[in-house]
Amino acid sequence: MAESVQDVDVQGEQLVLLPETPPKPKAKRIKLDDLPPVHVKPVPEWLPGMMHVGVFQSIAVIAREDGGYRMADGRRRVATARLARERGGSIDDVPALVFPAGTPVSVAAAITLMANLQRAPNPANELEAIEQMMELFSKVVDGVT
Repeated sequence: MAESVQDVDVQGEQLVLLPETPPKPKAKRIKLDDLPPVHVKPVPEWLPGMMHVGVFQSIAVIAREDGGYRMADGRRRVATARLARERGGSIDDVPALVFPAGTPVSVAAAITLMANLQRAPNPANELEAIEQMMELFSKVVDGVT
């Protein structure tokens, strides 16, 4: 990664800025068994669709030096895909955006959320992405909600 995340003090609040040159993820398919455990519940409403057609929306992961992955976005999709497979679905892998090793989770998640907002206008998707961004940055930015 060419540049790192910067902490900036703005009127007494610590903000985290994305690098001027953000890391470029690579699109690929990753086997469910190669992903780390996720500690979230599957989404029952997604199960019928995943049983029949699999996962459409990419998850975001960060490559680890040891060859594994660290989750940045898509834990509920992974949990639901694993449940679909347990129930007889033919899901072996999921589409993923793979960020280079060393990318901070906050940067990968922010880039993924921004991409979600750029998709075709859908108020539900926009609301979900905004809520995720607020949750992400409430953890990253101390004292700002």
